Amino acid sequence: SGNTNLAGNLSVGGTINISGATTLSSLIVTGASDLRGNISNSTGDVAINDNLGITGNTGITGTLAVSGASTFSATGTALSVTNNVSIGGTLTVTGATTFNNNLTIADNGKTNLTVSDTNTALTVTQSGAGEILNLYGGSTKVLTVTNGGEVGIGIASSLADLSVKGNLNTALTGTVSV
Repeated sequence: SGNTNLAGNLSVGGTINISGATTLSSLIVTGASDLRGNISNSTGDVAINDNLGITGNTGITGTLAVSGASTFSATGTALSVTNNVSIGGTLTVTGATTFNNNLTIADNGKTNLTVSDTNTALTVTQSGAGEILNLYGGSTKVLTVTNGGEVGIGIASSLADLSVKGNLNTALTGTVSV
């Protein structure tokens, strides 16, 4: 009991159990580690130079920054982030993914959705009264799909099943009814 000070290195070939508040200026663990309870670091960074496996729910309050390729997969568990997530590399999500608020993808290049499957590549469901889809060229709305299934091209809102502002190229084969 009491304080113990060690001025050099300590090598332990077995198990170390620590209960109560513990302050470590540097901790290097080689091999498997089982950390239970709350782990907090209010004075600096926590660096993990290998794989980090988390079983159960993970809550992050603050910013999660990930550099390099990242894979989040869950079976009955969740990754919950309260504030910002910054990923400086590739993000791979395996399994069903739910965004309960806005999803913003900002890129200086292009964003790709690639599906190699026989299923539908993208399904958008609008459960409220708003429009289903709006596509913009800069700040100009160029395509709208309303909740009623009306489509507007080059117009702020559709006035009929199909509304087109501008020229319509009718070089079609078959019958066109107006």
